[in-house]
Amino acid sequence: MAEVSNSSTMLSQEEIDKLIKKLEEEKENNA
Repeated sequence: MAEVSNSSTMLSQEEIDKLIKKLEEEKENNA
């Protein structure tokens, strides 16, 4: 996975940050 460099198949850092924030918020809401 780390060797994949095709940007069209990889999430951008911004998208990753958004997903992480969303998951963390959901985890807090379910706690």
